[in-house]
Amino acid sequence: RPPRSTLFPYTTLFRSLSMKIKLGESWLATVSNRFNYVYTYAMFDNAFFDFPVDEATLRNKQVNNSLGLIYSPTDRWKVFANFSTGFRAPNIDDIGKVFDSQPGNVGVPNPNLKPETAYNFEMGAAIAASKTFSFDVGAYYTTIDNAIARAPFTFNGQDSIDFDGTLSRVLALQNVNELYVYGFQAGIDWKILASLRLTSTVNIQKGKEKDFDSGLNSPPTHVAPTFGATHVVYTYKKLRANLYATYNGQIAFKDLSFSERADTHLYAKDKDGNPYSPSWWTLNFKASYNVM
Repeated sequence: RPPRSTLFPYTTLFRSLSMKIKLGESWLATVSNRFNYVYTYAMFDNAFFDFPVDEATLRNKQVNNSLGLIYSPTDRWKVFANFSTGFRAPNIDDIGKVFDSQPGNVGVPNPNLKPETAYNFEMGAAIAASKTFSFDVGAYYTTIDNAIARAPFTFNGQDSIDFDGTLSRVLALQNVNELYVYGFQAGIDWKILASLRLTSTVNIQKGKEKDFDSGLNSPPTHVAPTFGATHVVYTYKKLRANLYATYNGQIAFKDLSFSERADTHLYAKDKDGNPYSPSWWTLNFKASYNVM
């Protein structure tokens, strides 16, 4: 079992302020502000692994903001746009974990990580076409500064070390600057009959990040494939029945991040023998009855 750093205080503090501003009969603005402070202290146990440092202390602070605008001329539909920033401070696993998930590679701690900062923009619309049918659509774009990703590193000045008797390339989580994600979502809600309703949602995401080994752009490690769900719900007095399907698109080999392509044991093989994640769907049924 790979050793880990010993955890000591981890503290998060924040203060927030939000406002809604009526700009007229049809316009509404929302403004929010949040101050974050995260303190992390870790002491490293050198009994099993010769860490180059004995302890790590991180003090991260940042102000996040959000600005939104909603146009709603009637109670039947609205259009919205929103810009916001996000913040994630490195946690104990990020700065102190030793891992050997791939033979010939070993991940070592990096106590010099900086926080990730996200800049998000989204816009969309929600429309009630009738009393029984409504739908919503939206698009979003996110770019991340100092995004944390695994990349080649050095340990005591060496790019490879002996780990459990195997010469292993040294990797560590590090801050990279080139990462973005964009996507689209849509949903419908159709009241077919007084007791029968159909709802369905779909979400599509894409993105790119810079690969350290090749210098080329590759898909980010944790961008989900296309996914969604469709529900047919029947209600009658105290009975509620739900027939639904969930579905998930495939991640083709060309859409796997370069680091994930090395984890062949985690994936199925396509017709060319390359790792990929196949698409899947499930059909489900559940029912409930309120006895009270």
